[in-house]
Amino acid sequence: MTTLAIAADRWTFAGTDLSTYATMVRSLDDVEDFGPLRGEDLAVPNLQGRRWKPKLPDARRVGLGLLITDMDAAGGLTEANVQAQAQMNLDTLRTLFAKPGTFALVHVLPDGSSRTAQAEVVGFQATEQRGRRQAFLATVDFLLADPYFYGTDLVDTARAIPASPTAFNLANPGSARTSGVVLDFTGPISNPRFTNTTNGIYLECLVTVAATKHLIVDCKAFTAENDGVNAIGSIRHSGDFRWMVLEPGTNAISVSATSPGGSLTSTIDIPYHA
Repeated sequence: MTTLAIAADRWTFAGTDLSTYATMVRSLDDVEDFGPLRGEDLAVPNLQGRRWKPKLPDARRVGLGLLITDMDAAGGLTEANVQAQAQMNLDTLRTLFAKPGTFALVHVLPDGSSRTAQAEVVGFQATEQRGRRQAFLATVDFLLADPYFYGTDLVDTARAIPASPTAFNLANPGSARTSGVVLDFTGPISNPRFTNTTNGIYLECLVTVAATKHLIVDCKAFTAENDGVNAIGSIRHSGDFRWMVLEPGTNAISVSATSPGGSLTSTIDIPYHA
């Protein structure tokens, strides 16, 4: 049975604060859960059980519970009577949730920070509650093709690469692994290799980056450009089918090169389960 989890936070969808039309918006009890994994372990003939294989997080559903009453969160009344106000609130939410496609679902936490996912509405149900005032209890289900909410990108700016290797730490303050890493090498540097020694994954690009020019490697989009020229054919990586993965928490990084120099700026997507 689904229950409501009380939390002092807010939700917006497609730019609309849901509390404008629902006096209470609460996450359902599955919103903090991990989503399903995509892939299966390997069945080997004549061996019991299965052999583990790495998997990726799959799409997941997130549900919100709404109390839709005859006023907005500020206690306002814009219609002729309370029954009309409640119906207007319900119809406005129905119109909002009927939008086709994906839109920003924003979770605003009590400290004022926010986390954003791209979501599609795949279900909406409302039940009339009779009493002294007109009200509706409703649930709305969102499908997240990318299962995570994302906070503000973390930018680790202009670390000098004076020697090979150069070691430093990168933090992923999110609650999930991320492959959303953009590496911006400013030359001069040749054949840079970026290694996450925390998990053994590395990526290198066998190119020479001229002084003041940029080699930009987007590990999530699988693109690489050296001074604007496609350099994807020069990419080598190992340790995972993704180009790079940062674990939650502190990651020990080593950057090596056949000719060190220049600097590295890293931009990191920060994923959260909710």
